[in-house]
Order: sequence, then structure tokens, then C-alpha cells
Amino acid sequence: GENPYAEGRKGEWRDFFQVGEENGRVQIRRVKALSPKPYTPRTERLAVDIGLSPLIATDRGDLLGRGFLRLLAAYDTEIQTIAKRAQREGRKLSQVPEYREAMGRLRGFLKNEVNRLLNRLVGRVRNYV
Repeated sequence: GENPYAEGRKGEWRDFFQVGEENGRVQIRRVKALSPKPYTPRTERLAVDIGLSPLIATDRGDLLGRGFLRLLAAYDTEIQTIAKRAQREGRKLSQVPEYREAMGRLRGFLKNEVNRLLNRLVGRVRNYV
């Protein structure tokens, strides 16, 4: 079938097709790689969203720290395993060296990763001006 949206946009037709169903009918459409529209900011300000995956996103399309949540979850799994073992053994976490070491690694990761991503963001913002 025809795809008026793709036909009206600049881009290159690809050598493959998209098959789908619409209103109970099978639709076959040729795929077009659309040329991206240039982004023109409406303001000189930069909007930043802080989250977990990605850690930092901007209104200019920057996605920094896309693997942050996965890495954080790995630290959490390690720390929870140590904490459960200590609890079963009736030990206080403050007296478990493995727990203190894992928490130190987590703190170091958070500090380094957040600083690294903020530095990347500042470098990109300089390029916007």
C-alpha cells in the first residue's frame, strides 16, 4: 500500500518492506529511511531531566548514562546478597567487612559516574553556544 507520510518526507527508499495488519487487512509497505529534521532550539536554555535510565537526558537529544541503571542494579544485587547472609548469621552490617567494601565501591561508582557524565554534559553544552 501507499504510505503518504513516507512519500512526503525526504529520505532513501530501502530494499525491504514492512508487513502489518490494519482493519483486518494485511498491509505491505516499502520502508524509507527518513532524513532527520534538524533540531532548532526555541530557547538558549538547556532543559535537563535526571533519571535512572538514562541518568541524564536533555531537550537537545542527549542521553547520558544509558547503562547507569544496569550497573546500579549489579551493585544492589551484590550488596543485598551480603546483607542477607549477614542477617542470617546475626551479624551487624557495620561489622561485616565485605559489606563496607561493597558500599565503598558503590559510593565510588556513583561519585565517578555522576561526575563523568556531568563533565560530558558541560562539554556538550559548550558546543551548543
